Amino acid sequence: DTYEVRLIVDRGKNKNMDDANDDNEDGGGGGGPSSTPTTQITTIDEAITLSHDLSLDLMEVNLTQTPPVIKAVDFDKHLYELKKKERKNLTKKRKEGGGAISDRPLKEFKFRAGIDDHDLRRKTANMCRYLERGHAIRVTLTARKHMLNADEGAIVTTLERVKE
Repeated sequence: DTYEVRLIVDRGKNKNMDDANDDNEDGGGGGGPSSTPTTQITTIDEAITLSHDLSLDLMEVNLTQTPPVIKAVDFDKHLYELKKKERKNLTKKRKEGGGAISDRPLKEFKFRAGIDDHDLRRKTANMCRYLERGHAIRVTLTARKHMLNADEGAIVTTLERVKE
């Protein structure tokens, strides 16, 4: 009793795949870098042997189909391609200015109550530059106890100066 599967072998740029068996239904093959993936119906044991010979991993594609579809892939390369695609999409989203704030790089600016005008202007100019680039900004205001005792509204005053 053998279990048949439809095996897809991606003969992309893997050097070992040139030695692969060219028995396939769709007539593809050739093993060159530009060749299309080959499809063959085989037993699960033959699929495991073939993937082992090619130093590839078997990955489920569609197990509900008859016969089930599996794919022989280099899993590390597969993960690399997924990460590469994700990075590209993230870069595209940042350029468009979209996405959630949690997807954007976060820049934190710390202000102390009673900050000098020159320092405040420099920090706020940097904040504006980062906002224009699409970064998320976190502003932290701190005050020492003796500063609050001298001026109870020091935090509010500093916040108002930052808002300007």
